[in-house]
Amino acid sequence: MILPGILTLLLCCSTQAPGNGLVTVAAATAKVPAEAVARVEAEVEPALRTLAPYFRAETAQPFRVVVHEGGDDLPPMLSAMHHEGSPGFAILSRHEIHLMLAEVAANGRGLRPVLVHEFVHELLDQACGRNGRRIPRWFHEGLAQALAGDTYLGASEEMIVWRAATDQLLPFFELEDRFPEGPRALAVAYAQSYSFVSWLVRTRGADEVLAIARAVDEETSLDSAMVRSTGKSTAALHAAWRDHLVHGSGAAWRALLSEFFSLSLVLLLPVLAVAMIRRMKADRIARDRLVRAEREEALAATAAAASQQGSGAVAGSAPAQPGDN
Repeated sequence: MILPGILTLLLCCSTQAPGNGLVTVAAATAKVPAEAVARVEAEVEPALRTLAPYFRAETAQPFRVVVHEGGDDLPPMLSAMHHEGSPGFAILSRHEIHLMLAEVAANGRGLRPVLVHEFVHELLDQACGRNGRRIPRWFHEGLAQALAGDTYLGASEEMIVWRAATDQLLPFFELEDRFPEGPRALAVAYAQSYSFVSWLVRTRGADEVLAIARAVDEETSLDSAMVRSTGKSTAALHAAWRDHLVHGSGAAWRALLSEFFSLSLVLLLPVLAVAMIRRMKADRIARDRLVRAEREEALAATAAAASQQGSGAVAGSAPAQPGDN
């Protein structure tokens, strides 16, 4: 996630620079444990190595990672920049990455994919120099997710395959400067960006895709650079991508299987309810029979005891005396 910004953040803790000093890591407040900062530091070098084939890290300008407890702990100015549920965001104008530990934990995939994702934003911006701000938001987010091998906010191609099939995708020109605010539309924007840029990387190669970004300048938009490099119009590229998404990616089958499983659960619920009702009824009948049997046994025992007492009374009566007749 990328955000332009003008915030000057005062860190309460001293920064620490792992590795070659390209990246410094610091806690946002004293509440962030030192061991949490250390865990982030330990993942910086592996994340940079992941991106080494794509970016020349030795020429990159230093930047920093600010570690927060979670999105709920962000100060108001940063909170306004953060999409709920997102584990991180970058402020390119400050060369700052903000990492939310609670959201990273909720994501369940660990720190490294998040760091790789956010590092892509920073390194791509630097690779494009003064024209970095001309790179569309959808390209930034698509490339970050593609190179990280992970998506943000649960985005997936299954989420957009039916939109592609029915021509209801978001227009890319609407995703150039910012993404939509609504949770569903935001996830769709991430999914669409990921799918298209991932397809470009697979079909054209990461080197060409990055060269397209570096070709952007005051007179050349990303779309123009893409047309020049591929020899195809943007309309043709979008059409080829949509065709792959609908017919070649397997997303339609994955979506169908997911929906079938969900539908199966819905259809199975009445069956399970009937079975449960029958089981409860059978248990009730069995319980009633047991109670009746116990009651009958108790009554039989009481009758037997009464009968034994009556027999004892007759046997114990006084014998007749002579002369009584």
